[in-house]
Amino acid sequence: MCQQVSVTKEDEENDMSPEESKAVVQRFYELVEDVFRTGDTDALDEVLAPEFVYHQPGAPPDLQSYKRFFSMLRLACPDMSQMVEDMIAEGDKVVDRLSWQATHRGPFMGIPPSGNSLTMTEIHINRIAEGRIVERWAEVDRLSLMQQLGAIPETGHSEEASPT
Repeated sequence: MCQQVSVTKEDEENDMSPEESKAVVQRFYELVEDVFRTGDTDALDEVLAPEFVYHQPGAPPDLQSYKRFFSMLRLACPDMSQMVEDMIAEGDKVVDRLSWQATHRGPFMGIPPSGNSLTMTEIHINRIAEGRIVERWAEVDRLSLMQQLGAIPETGHSEEASPT
């Protein structure tokens, strides 16, 4: 059986092996840990290209806004810890599945600190070119996050559903 493989312009720009591309994304997560420890978001410049574009509904796409988001998240959840659960690479793309835990100790997107424990999973697709992440797509369960932050009631836990 033959499988047709198309080569895109992006594939031609990425002369890295899948393992080398995965190492770029792994280094990104190491730098994120440094950001949470030190607050230095400029450290991310090591692996994020100046033309970096972030694709997540409702989030600004540019590099500086992405770095500001990490600053905001660090203030809201200073004890964040993360674990890369899976990482798969092909061509110029690296897909990762991430889980993280934190305590909501500071304001986050207008939500006052709740002290709640947060646990999230995320899936990302990263496009690598010339040893840096140039694009990143994210899928995050925002409903679960808002419920854990106490911003909206959990399903089946609304006051209307509670017998009085």
